[in-house]
This record gives sequence, structure tokens and C-alpha cells, in this order.
Amino acid sequence: MNGNYIYEVETRFYFKNEAEVYKLLPFVKDSFQKNIIWETWHFGENLHKEDIILRLNKSIVNNNKIYYMLCFKEKDISESNLINIRKEYEEDISDGFISNIYANNLKGECTLLNKDNVMLKLSILGYSEFMSFSGRSLIGFLDDWKLSIKLMFCKFIEFPVILEIEREAKTKNDISQLIYELMEFSNKYNLINRIVNDEPPTLLYKSIKNNTK
Repeated sequence: MNGNYIYEVETRFYFKNEAEVYKLLPFVKDSFQKNIIWETWHFGENLHKEDIILRLNKSIVNNNKIYYMLCFKEKDISESNLINIRKEYEEDISDGFISNIYANNLKGECTLLNKDNVMLKLSILGYSEFMSFSGRSLIGFLDDWKLSIKLMFCKFIEFPVILEIEREAKTKNDISQLIYELMEFSNKYNLINRIVNDEPPTLLYKSIKNNTK
């Protein structure tokens, strides 16, 4: 597939509340630079069942700028239940964008996507919205570890407080080293038994299915 992409290499840990995060990892508190109020819509339930993620994310950053990001994630290629690895394509369509995701990954026509037409365009291709959720996240960076971190608060999933750590790889050759670094962090701070292998969309989907039984 064409378009810009990165390999997202990540894991996440559950906590009872925000205070527990800072008790165990006090140094993360001062690393947060952005407060984000977000809403995410997921499209194409059949894609989700094949472990492919297609989503639109609305983010209000620091109560100021609003962004609409279209994201396509290929199947998780990790061989471990402690790490997730996906090839990820993401595009800012806030002000209109000729989308590589829409044209190449989804085989749609080359067209201008924006926040007002994207849901209709995806539906025309057969990728209707099938679930959505919202929450708040604190975003930061740990310089000593070169880790992007996200503290996510969402009442709609099994674990309402999750800390995610992430590195980005440009090629598959870089992935092994990044896995080592994520696991080194997890071991140093005794977080292995807190790892949540299911990503938030999977947790949401399971919650929806369990509630409809």
C-alpha cells in the first residue's frame, strides 16, 4: 500500500486511578504537555474482525485547536502477548486533504476528504460506523527513555485508566530494539503484571458484545 506510514510499537498498563499512576511512576507527571479531549469513531466491522483498524479521531488539544485525524492500522504483527506492533497510516483531514488512506488503502477515488464528508465517503465504500467512544488523555514524552506516553481516561472500557508507552519504527529492522526498550522500561518499574495486551478498540468491542448478550 502507498502513503506515509510508521510501525507503531507499544504496550499499556492498567491502574485503579490517576493517583496510583503517580505513586508508582512519579516522574511521568511533569512529562505531560498536552491535555486532549477526544472522540473516536470506528468504521468497517468486518475490517475490525480481521484485526484491521479504520478510525476517525476528533481531538481538542489544550482546550484550543481541534483536529480530525483519519487512521488506518494493519494487523498486529507482534508474536508476543506483551507488545502490539502495527503498520499505521494517519492523516490530518481537519481542513481537507487528498487522502492516501482513502484512495490507496481503501481503494476509493482520489477525492478531497474533510470532517464533513469523511463518514459518508467511508459508508459509500462499505465501511459504516459500528462503534464509538470518548474520553480524555494526557500526552507526553520521557526524554530519558525516548518514549511517547499517553495516560488515557475512558469509562467505556474495562480498564478506565491506562498508561500507554510507544516507540515508532520506520522499518521492520528497527522493531526488535524498540521491543527490548519497552520491555526494559516495563521490567524496571515492575509493570509486567499490569500489561493490557488488548488495545482500547478491542476492549470497547468486547464490552459492547458482552453487553448485548
